This record gives sequence, structure tokens and C-alpha cells, in this order.
Amino acid sequence: MAASAGWVVSPLITQLLSDFEAISGRHRGVVRDDMEAIKAVLVQLNFLIRDAEKKRPLQSAAAEIWLKKIRDAVYDTEDLLDDLRLKFHRNTKHKLLLRFNSLFYMDSIMGKEVKRMRKKLDFILLYGKNIEFGEEYGLSTDEVLRREREASSVFGEESLLIGRDKDKEQLLSLILSRGDVSNLISIVGLGGIGKTSLAKFVYQDDQVRRYFEMRLWIHVSMEFDLKKIGESILGQITGYRYQKHPDLWAVRRNLDEELYHKRCLIVLDDLWEQDAEKLEQLYSMLTSAPRHFCILVTTCSEKVALLMNSTVLKSTGLSGRDCRGSMVKLSGISPEDSWGVFSNCGLKLKQECDSSLKGIGMQIMEKYNGIPLVAKALGNSLRFKEESAWLDAKDGNFWNLVRDNFSSSLQLSYYKMPPDLKFCFIYFAVFPSSIPIEKDKLVRQWSVLGLIQPTRESFTPESIGDEYVDSLLSIYFLEPLASDARKVLVHNLVLDLARYYAGDEVLILDGSKKRNVNVSRYGPHYALLLGNSKEIQRGLLKRVRALHFSECTADLVNQALLETPYLRVLNLCGCSLTKVPSSIKQLQHLRYLDASYLPIETLPESIGKLTLLIYLDLSNCQNLKLLPGSLVNLKELHTLNLSYCGELAEIPRKMFENNVSLVYLLMKGCPAYSNFSIQFLKNLKIYEGCLPAHHIKQLENLDQISGDLELEQLEKATLEDARSANLCRKSGVHALKLHWTAYPVWGTEESVSDEEMLFNLQPSRKLKHFHIDGFRAAQYPGWLMDIRSSLPELEMICISNLPKCDHLPPLGQLPNLQELRLSNLPKIETIEWDCYSGKEMFGRLKRLFLHDLSNLREWSFKEPLLLNEVEVVRCPLLSFKPCMPESISWKIDDSSLVLSSENSLGQSPHKSATTTKIKINGCYPSSDGWRALENLTALQILEISSCDTLTTLPQSIRALTNLSSLKITNCHDLAELPEWIIELTSLRELQIRECFRLKIFPDSVKHIPMLTLDKTLEEFESYVPYGSYITPMKETELSPPREEQLSFVSDMEDFVSDVEDPDFVSWTCLENVKSTELEEMTNICNQPKITSVKLHWTTALDRSGEATIPDDALLEELQPHSNLQHLKLDGYMARELASWFMNIDSNLPNLVQLNLCNLAKCDHLPPLGPLRKLSELRIWNLPNLKKIDYDFFGGGEAFSQLTILSLGHMLNLEEWEINSVVKSGEDMPLLFIDKLEVIRCPKLVFKPILPGSNHFTIEESTKALSYSGQPTVSFLYYLKIRDCGLSFDGWNRLQLVNGLKEMVIDSCQDLKTLPESMRSLTSLESLDITSCKNIAWLPEWLEDLLSLRVLHIHECYNLSRLPDCLQNLSSLKTLRVVNCSSMLVARCMREDKIKISHIPRVFIEEDGGQEVYWNNIDLISTMPA
Repeated sequence: MAASAGWVVSPLITQLLSDFEAISGRHRGVVRDDMEAIKAVLVQLNFLIRDAEKKRPLQSAAAEIWLKKIRDAVYDTEDLLDDLRLKFHRNTKHKLLLRFNSLFYMDSIMGKEVKRMRKKLDFILLYGKNIEFGEEYGLSTDEVLRREREASSVFGEESLLIGRDKDKEQLLSLILSRGDVSNLISIVGLGGIGKTSLAKFVYQDDQVRRYFEMRLWIHVSMEFDLKKIGESILGQITGYRYQKHPDLWAVRRNLDEELYHKRCLIVLDDLWEQDAEKLEQLYSMLTSAPRHFCILVTTCSEKVALLMNSTVLKSTGLSGRDCRGSMVKLSGISPEDSWGVFSNCGLKLKQECDSSLKGIGMQIMEKYNGIPLVAKALGNSLRFKEESAWLDAKDGNFWNLVRDNFSSSLQLSYYKMPPDLKFCFIYFAVFPSSIPIEKDKLVRQWSVLGLIQPTRESFTPESIGDEYVDSLLSIYFLEPLASDARKVLVHNLVLDLARYYAGDEVLILDGSKKRNVNVSRYGPHYALLLGNSKEIQRGLLKRVRALHFSECTADLVNQALLETPYLRVLNLCGCSLTKVPSSIKQLQHLRYLDASYLPIETLPESIGKLTLLIYLDLSNCQNLKLLPGSLVNLKELHTLNLSYCGELAEIPRKMFENNVSLVYLLMKGCPAYSNFSIQFLKNLKIYEGCLPAHHIKQLENLDQISGDLELEQLEKATLEDARSANLCRKSGVHALKLHWTAYPVWGTEESVSDEEMLFNLQPSRKLKHFHIDGFRAAQYPGWLMDIRSSLPELEMICISNLPKCDHLPPLGQLPNLQELRLSNLPKIETIEWDCYSGKEMFGRLKRLFLHDLSNLREWSFKEPLLLNEVEVVRCPLLSFKPCMPESISWKIDDSSLVLSSENSLGQSPHKSATTTKIKINGCYPSSDGWRALENLTALQILEISSCDTLTTLPQSIRALTNLSSLKITNCHDLAELPEWIIELTSLRELQIRECFRLKIFPDSVKHIPMLTLDKTLEEFESYVPYGSYITPMKETELSPPREEQLSFVSDMEDFVSDVEDPDFVSWTCLENVKSTELEEMTNICNQPKITSVKLHWTTALDRSGEATIPDDALLEELQPHSNLQHLKLDGYMARELASWFMNIDSNLPNLVQLNLCNLAKCDHLPPLGPLRKLSELRIWNLPNLKKIDYDFFGGGEAFSQLTILSLGHMLNLEEWEINSVVKSGEDMPLLFIDKLEVIRCPKLVFKPILPGSNHFTIEESTKALSYSGQPTVSFLYYLKIRDCGLSFDGWNRLQLVNGLKEMVIDSCQDLKTLPESMRSLTSLESLDITSCKNIAWLPEWLEDLLSLRVLHIHECYNLSRLPDCLQNLSSLKTLRVVNCSSMLVARCMREDKIKISHIPRVFIEEDGGQEVYWNNIDLISTMPA
């Protein structure tokens, strides 16, 4: 596209001119003259392009060719300058004596190339001067779009408001519920989201018509002219389209007369202006005369909305008028509602929509995340189109599909951007869709590609790049990632827009799309290679300057690198390379290398040849052990990221000596920090990572340093070191962690008190995030007790592992505090008003996290806190007084008293309309303790897990009329669901997992659309009404939940004595246990009333050092009482288990449940078979366990009560020996289990017999059905095989299975038809074949399955017909065919209907679920022919 080519070229020329300034001074004579001439030509070309951008040459072929020629020449010139740099670098390595000769040599060699480039640019300039821009196309592109947009904005479409009921209610409430208080309301969101349609609905609402005497609609758009806006308003009032006035004051005079003392609604549609002064003038003009007004603004820019709100505040402060500002942010509607808009617009002329098309349409709606205008445009474009066109729309670019009949404020947003930002935006086209992008990495890529240039010396490329990202965020082209503020997401619609305007500048090579790629002589210059790309067309990547990979093989990467001689940016982080290709040495122009997350152990020595490399990112290379010495040659290196390289112990010593280029050094989580010195890095500005005590003094002369800083082992530091660090002058450090390591009781007493040390480590007043960890004094220094003055800008504070402090600093005084984390403060018993000490009381606090406060009994406050997120974990005695804080989201874990009835949620003093989500885990409140839930009237999501005392749903849930999702997991005593569940009219999702005593289900559950139960299909078939169908959801992994890695909870005795009927103990991070705490723990663990014990060590990968007490020695001491019923062992790191564990049958005879997980070194199991009461056993992630032999059973009738056995993530387990016993003349397996799971055990083989089971699941365990030696018959009732890449012979063990009634084959992609071994399953009654996408036919021997009653076929896209033998299966009563190929569905309704006419119940649904038939022979005979 010619237009986009202009945006692409102009910033490149600006960058190139800057490069010429830097390099031309090194040359002499003719070469220098030619360079000066090239600079002059570039300036003229830039002027021509800027002029062309104001015109509309979109259809001018000559202009497009010319712009591409410029782009091509500019890139060639840039490469030429790079070659000059490289030669200069190589030659200046010699002594100064050779420098003159080297420059003379360079000039003689490169002079011809410079002259050739000068002639080429002269020709291009002459060619451009002969092109007539804009003569035929008088209006600029943005002007055309603006007029189209203005014309469309006056028409509201009701279909675009589908799914906006809540937004309509909210907006009407804001406008009508404020009495005589004037207000300003801004509707903001992405272009096409429905802002104008929503404003139009309100504008035309009957209540609004009656309430306001005058309603005015002004479409502002990009051309902001106060006089025209005023005349437009007067025209609407007086009935004239335009009313001419001599000046703005005359307009204002007339407006005051017409609006005087009126109640007015003024809509400013599509406001773009960001000049605060002009917005103030607009506000003043509109509000000086009415006695009451409401201004409703629609804008794509959140910045505009904020400016309008600040204008209101400023104006009301001057005039005293009572006015309020509000902002309504619109997000996308649901896929179902999008489909409603789509079908309403595009299919309303058709009588019905084919179900196959609906499936594709729903995928399109999901891709574009609920943008109504997109749904409407696609509906109009695809009406009456065939399926192939719909598939093209699903995989293609939205803007290519609708460019002839669609205009959007999204395009206006693009045209409003300055040229440099346009180019930066276009660069998003090279990123994969739906993948988060790190902002820092994005800005660095922009910088090395020359897309951003500092306009003043005080600005850096990084600061300008950050502004660009903020600009794109403000207009919703980007959205921040909720889980990580450092990352952003690009909406698929915006990504399509970037690719549309990028044209041939960007190449997306996807091997799954069989399309030939034409090599353009002008591009591409940016490329993305996807993993299924097989080979690269020769010459295709020759001009590529930025190359990204996504899940590509090493061969493809190596081939691509050989094809890209001019590469500047290389992103390998989307691959899984074990080695960086040696061909990387050829990338002499490379500036940016991202090798993060690669499982590499080192880098090639040849990387030292990349002398122009500026950015090197090796973060999260967790196997990286060695850096090559050649890195010392990277003299231009500006940023080095070694964060979380956990195996890297040292850095080449000479790498940092006299390095003047390194500005950013990022080393969080990298142990190499202890073996180098940063004092040589004179220009270091950003350092993120840890500094040990003996390096703290190195900060003395680095006052310019900024970033995240962590100081550890402070107990070893001296006061002189602390004073030399001079942290109060490090204003650029925005995050600081101060860490003291706890001494064991036998250690040496510290020479400097922690209070003195902390006094001398006072940070800068600019600090944003502060973490104190391990501080061992009882008192805080004075500056911390005066924290409001010392750290006024603090936004987050974390205080953890303070064994002696019994109070907190006055944190409530902090005016900007948004997040508070308190963890493991055993001496804190109450938090009183001393924590606030002022009127503000956490005025901006949004997130509160309380962990392991074992003795905290009370937190009292005068007024309730209004928060976004609260997390209370292992605070068993805590209660809030007089009521709990208000919060949108709650998590309560092992903190039962938080839910006490005297302390109810939301009674403050009215019911809570704030809380929408709450998770309750491991809590055992009294029967009254659940009453807190009654007050959560706005609650939508409730999750309850591991609450073992729960026998039925609490009565308080009955009051939650807005509850839409209820999930109950691992509540072992839950026995029934109440009948009143039907009263939860908003409930759309009910999930019940691992509640194995649950037996009573009311009929009302059949009304819940999304129902997930831990039951077989037959068990809940009765809940499915005749004529409908609920797809049984795939079972989730039974992986043990990963607990928070927090410090050890000490002083448990008070907890045990104070909680009513205590019977459980849960300890985490046991590697931190001190010897002084061991005796207390042993006493607690050995109490007869303790029936449940959880012992958790931090897993090997996450441990920061050696355990205080070895794991085996600690476990030996923690022997529970023989009354113990539940035991969990997690993260244990020793090879041998405790002696009491090896004799577990005699030491723990009452054990009912045993969970062993993440035992990294253990290579054997104790004899668990003799545990007579054991009913549930879970063994997960024992990587050293290779064999389970007969000793595991312990002889005799082993596991007599075992009903659940889960075996998972045993990657090296190869063999399990299972004995058989003779019963009734037959060999029977010694192990027979009601529910058995084998998940991700790829090498496991059962010998010589499979265990018997009523419910056997095999997942990602390829050899589980193979056998060797003498085959033995096994007895199974239900068998599920999921995601097992079995060979066709690997199914042979099925011939030896007796009694099988139900079988599920799920996601087995190696199957092309059913294995022959299934032919012997004559007792099989139900067969479910799901997501086996390569099954092409079903065998005729299915007629041998004489007992088959139910056949389900789901998502088998290659299956095109049913076997003829089905008509011989007289026992078959139910056939379900769901989401299969349209050909199969068509045959079922036509050619094959005779095969299924005898089946009483037939359910057929095409992909998308539009057409559903429950039928018998009479109904099927009436199907359309």
C-alpha cells in the first residue's frame, strides 16, 4: 500500500540522516563529498514524502512504486553505513600507527559503493518530482474516513447493543440518578466497541427525553474547531444546518442566550482533542449558561477522558459548581452476543443458518473478542457466502475482507498517529497473535531498527518508546496483561490492522497454509516463521531485518539465519533450541538477540564476532552454565539480561572491566552476582538483581543507578558499607529489598544490630516498592516510624519474617500505598489504629495480602477498607473488627475464623455490592461460620475446596441470587446437594470435583447449562432431559495443588489449643525450620487429636539454598501419632524415607489418605499394602522411581480398602509388578481399585497383569496397555484412554480385558480406525470416541460388539461415513454424532439414514451446534432428503 509505505520510509530517512552525521566525519575527500550529497538528497526525499502523506495517493501505482524504491534505497544505504562501521571496527583494532592506512584503505574500497548509492538516490528524487500527488485525489485519507464516520455516527443501530444491557443500565443511572448535580460522563473503548451506539441509545431514551429540556448531539472527530462546534449546536437549536458568526465570542453569546437556565444533555461524539487548554475552552463554552447539564463524551482515548475529568475539577474549583466526572470503559461482548450481532446483520435475509457455518462464525467471533462493529461488518460481508469464504474469513485479515464497505474510528486512530508512531505500530504485525509482548523488549527492538529517535538530548529512545506504548494503551490498541504489568496484548483486530497497513513489509510464513509466497524485490523486511514451516524459499528472507520464530525446529532456524545477511533483530525465544546455531556468526549487522527461555547450556564462541550487538537477552535460560570468553569483544553492548539463569555461577572476569557501553544489567535470580564487581561499569544506570554484603560498598559512586535492587546477607555487612552505599541518593532505584539471613541458634551473634543497619540503609524518597525480610530487631529505626515523610511515594510494601517485632510502622499514613503484604510476623497479635495514625487510613490501598500470621487475632479499623483484592492465608486466629474489608476478590485459605458469624463479610453496615469472587480453601468454620456469605449480594463466582467438614451446601448460599459459577473441589464429606439450588436462577456453571461421598443430586441440576461432575455418563444420564444433551467435560488432572511458598508457621500450639476441635496441622517451607522450633513441632505432631498432617518442603527448583535441618533428619523427628488419618508429604528432598515411614503399617495403622508428591530423590516406596484402612493413595512426580515391585504390596491381601489410586508425572517409572491370586479357578489381580489413574507415565508397563478397576484412566502413558511375557486376563468396568500415542499393536492388551462395560478413547491422534483388539470386548455397552481427528473409518467388525448400547462420536473431523454393520447392532439404543464433518452429518441424514433408522435415540450436531435431532424411526424418516 502506498500510503503505508510513506509512514514506513519517513522515519527511516530521519534515522539515516542521524547515522550520516555520526560517521561522515571519519572520511575524507570524494567519499565525504558523496556522503554530504546523499544527505542532501535524503532531506529532499523526506520533504516530498511528508507532503505526500497529506494527500491521498492510495490508488496511484506510480507513487507506490516510487515509495518502495525509496524504502529499498534507504535500507541499502543503511547497510552500506553498517559495512563502513564494521570495517572501521576491524581496522581500528590495530595500533594507532596503522590507523591512517586503514582509513585510506576503507575510503578506496567503499568509495565506489557510496558513489553508486548517490546516483541511485538522485534518480529516485528525479522520479518522485515528476509524480503528481493528490491532483486526482483531493481529499486526504483521514478526511474521507472522518466524513464517513460522521455520517454513520448519527444513525444508531439496535443490533450493535446486543449484550450491552448492564452498560445501558449503568449509563442511564449515571445520567438520571444525580438530581441537580451536573456531571460529565466519558465512554471510552477500542474503535468499533459500540461507544456511539450506546450514547445514541441513551440520547433517544424516553426517560432522558423527559428529563432534559434540550438534547444536543455534536460529532467532533479529529478537526477540533470551537467555532464550528458552537455553530453546529446553534444550528440544531434554531433549525439551521450552519449559522455563520463573525467570531467565537459571537457564538458564545448566542449559546448563552439559547441555553440559559435550561436542563441540557450535550453529547460530544468521537472526541480526539488532547490539548488541555482547548478542552477547557470547550467546557467553559458549553457549561456557562445551563442551570443543569450532563455532558456525555465518546472517545477512543482514555487520555482524552482523563483530560476532560481534570478540566471539570479545575473549572468547578474556580466556579464552585457541584459537578462530577465518571468514566465508563466498554469491553468486548461475549462470543454468543457477537454471534447475535453477526447473524442479525448478515443473515437476517436467510431463513436459517447452517450449523456448520455457525461453528466457523463462533470461532471468528472469539478471534475478534466481541467487537460489535466487526461482527456487523463481517455479517454483511459473508451473507450468502459459501463455507470456503467463511473459512477464509476465519484465517484471513479482517481489513482485507471489508475494506470496500467499512470505516472505523480504529482507522482514524491510526491516521491520527504521528509518522514515527505509525511505523512503530506497523511493527506489531510481526508478532504472533494472542502472545503477550514484553514492553521493554518491544521498545528495544524499535530502537535498534531506527523506528524511534530522540527529539531532544534529554530524551532517550527508551523514554520515547515508553511514551509510544502509553499512547497505544490509551487508545486501546494495546491492553495491559492483568497478571504481569510488564507485558501487553495486541487485540486480534488491531493486529490485523497492523498487518493490513504493513503490506509486503511483513512476511508471516505459516506452513499450515499452503500458499505460494512471491518474492518481492522490495521486501519483506520483517518476518515471522511459525513452527510448522518446513522450508524457506531461497531469497525470500534476503532483505529481512527483524526475524521472529515461534516453535520452530533447529534446522529451520539455521536455514533462516543463512538467508538473512542484514538482520538487525533476532528473536529465538519462541523456539526450544538446545544450542544457538553457529551460523549466527554471519549476522554481522545484528543489534538485538533474544535467546531467553532457551534450554541452552552455553553460547557459541563465535558470538563474539557480533561486534555491533547492543542488546543480549539470556533471561530464564535455566540450563545456562557458561558464558564464552569472546563476550568481552562486544564493546557496543548496552543491555545484558541474565535474569533467572539459575545455573550460571560466574561471568568472564574481563567482560565488565572498562566497559563504557553497558547501561542495563539485569541479574535477578542469577547466582553469578556474587563473583563480579559492578564498580567498573561507570555508565551503569539500571541494575536489577542482588548484591551480597561484601559488594554493597560498590554502590558508592553509582548514584545514577536505577531499577530493582536487592541487598542480601545484611548481617555480614558493616555500618561503613551501609553508609558508603548512600541509598538515600539513589533516586532512580524504584524497588528495594533488604534481606537478613536468619542465624541458627549455634551461630555467632552479629556485630551490628539490625536496627542500626536499617537506620543507615534509608532509601530515597522516590522509592515505589519496599521489602524488608528477616529483620531481627524488636524496634524500627526512626525514619521507618515516620514513613509518610521518609517514603511519600511508596506504592507497595512487604514486611516478612520478622521474629521479634510486635507492631507495625504507621503504614496507613502512606498516601500512595496500593499494595500491602505481611508475612510470618509471629509476634504480631493485633493491628490497631497505631498502624493508621491519621485520617487517610489506606486511602488508595487496593491489594492486601496476609500470610502466615499465626498469632494475629484482630485487625480493627474505624471505617471499612474498599479494595480490589484480599488474600488471607494461614491466619487461623484472625478476625476483622467491626467488619471485614470490602473487596472485589477474596481468597481465604486455612483461616477459618475470618468467616465467623460475628465478623460477617459485607456488614459495613449494609450488604456488600462489591465482592464478585471468593475462594475458600481448607477452612473449617462452625455451622454459623458460613453466614458471612449471605451479605455478598453481588457475588458471581464462589469456589470452595478442601473444606472437609462440609456435608451439604451452606444455607447462606441460597441468598446469592447473582451467583453464576459454583465450584466445589476435594470436599470429602460432601454428601448431598440441596433442592433449593434451583433458586439460584443466575447459576450457569456448576463443577464438583473429587467429592467422592456425594450421592444425592436433585433434579434441578438439569437446568444448569455447564455441569461438571466426577461421575460417569451413565450415573448422571438421568439429569439430562429427553431431547437435550450435555457434553461430559474432559477430566482435569488430579495434580496436587501447589501451595504458596511461604515461611514456616511457628508457634502452632496456641492455634491448636484455641481452635474448636482442632485435628489438622499444615506446615510449609520446612527447609527453613530452626532447631529451636523442632521440639515444639514434634509435640504438636504427636498429639492424639491431630488426624491430618501436611508436610511441605519447597521443591528443588525453587529452593534458594540448603535446608537448615536436613530433610531426612527433620522427617525422622516429625512422626505423627498413630491416630493419624490423612498424611501429605510434598517436596521432600532426601533419598531415604524416615524409619517410621518404612514401617508405616505399624506406626500409622489408621491412615486413610496418603499423598506423596515432588519427592525429587526418593527411588523406592515403603510397603503400603498392609495399611488396612488406606482408601486413597496419590503418588506424583517421583523422578528417580523406576520400579514398583512386589515388596510394595507387603504380602497377603494388600490394599483391602483402597478405592482411589492416582499415579502421575512419573516420567522414569518403567515397571510395576502386580501379583495375581487364584479366585474361583481364575487368576485375579492382587490389586483391584475402584478408581485408578495413570497420568504422564510414558515408560510404565504393568507386569504381568493390569490392575483391576471400576474406573481406569490412562493419559499420556504410551506403554500402559502393552505387555511382555505370559499374558494374564484383567478385569475392568470403565476404561478411558486419553492422549496416548499408541502404535496399532500397542492396543493388544485389550484382548485380555474382561467385563469392560464403558470405554472412552480421547485425543489418540495415531488412530486411523479402531484397533482390532477391541473386537473381543463383547461385554462393552458404551463406546465414546472423542477428538480422534485422524480416524477416517469405523470397522465393519463393530457388529461383533453385541452388547453395545451407546455410541458417541465427537470431533472426529476425518470420519466421513458410518459403517454398514450398524444396522445389524440391534442392541444399540443411543447414537450421538457431535462436531464431526459436514459430510458425515449429511450422510446420516440421507444415504446412511437406513443404517441408523432402528436406533431409538439419535443425536446429530454439526460443528457449532445449530441443528439438533433427537429421533426414532418415525422422526428420522421425516428428515430432509
